[in-house]
Amino acid sequence: MALMGALLLTVANSSTAHLTLQADDFVPGRAWERELELPIPTREIVLSWDARAPRGSSLTFSLRAPGTKAYNMGSWSETESLRRSFNGQKDEQGDVQTDILVLREPTQKIWIRVEPTGDAVLRRVDLSLRNPDGCTRPARGNRSAWGRVIPVPKRNQGAYANGNVICSPTTVSMMLQYWAGVLEQPFLDQDVPLVQSGVFDPEWGGTGNWSFNAAFAARMGLRSFVTRLDSVEEAEQFIAMGVPVVTSVSYDLLKGKPERGENDGHLVILVGFDADGTPVFNDPGRSNQLQHRYERAAFDRAWASSGRTAYVIAPPKTRLPKISGMKW
Repeated sequence: MALMGALLLTVANSSTAHLTLQADDFVPGRAWERELELPIPTREIVLSWDARAPRGSSLTFSLRAPGTKAYNMGSWSETESLRRSFNGQKDEQGDVQTDILVLREPTQKIWIRVEPTGDAVLRRVDLSLRNPDGCTRPARGNRSAWGRVIPVPKRNQGAYANGNVICSPTTVSMMLQYWAGVLEQPFLDQDVPLVQSGVFDPEWGGTGNWSFNAAFAARMGLRSFVTRLDSVEEAEQFIAMGVPVVTSVSYDLLKGKPERGENDGHLVILVGFDADGTPVFNDPGRSNQLQHRYERAAFDRAWASSGRTAYVIAPPKTRLPKISGMKW
């Protein structure tokens, strides 16, 4: 029987929180489980993980709240045929929307179960928690981020096959290239097609699965996870500490359009701010090698459309901002 553990944290009724679970007691070939008390009433959960699932092995993740069934949050593997999300799980208590568990009623308790096959190894699990009805944290920005632009190299998704739908692996590829240069570790530099093949979700039919993109970067030895922030000011704290942030946005709203169009989800890297606080991005949808500016209010609105979802990708020892309720 897998070991069970309880984690109890209390924070104000914020709209977002984050938990990191170390899997030091994971035993290959055995299910790994945790019973968790959550710091906020939670209706949405996104998982990410640091795991190794070499060819022919896999890890399958599930979540269960009181009174619900166990929802399958995906199977992760380096073998594409063993890697997939699980749609079609909707019932009266909740639904899995590719990479998000959406519950009808908020919960402050959750059970997580990970079932391995073959030689798969689990090292860490991150849970990004969100209550759409909660209160946002007071905005605590960092003006030292203003006037700072992190030199993340630019890659353009249109230069590759299926270029109109690979913004997510293109942003991950740019982040890996950046840290490869900073750390002087060339093996980290994975070109877009390699990331694309490593994150493809056959069930969804694309490469935009948030959990899989974060897992690919973690597989390369970086600290990588999905989280959801409360404001642009919180993102400023990452830039001030030298950590670019991949953000999931509505492309139409980012460009200042009044409404979202169909299938306008997009990923851009927030690399810094101009001296007046205007955010600066590596936008893989732009064909040139320049960084791009979008209005701060437009970015905030566009990012809010995803619940301000972000990929944080950095070296393992990198110091990250201290934000209430965010235990990463």
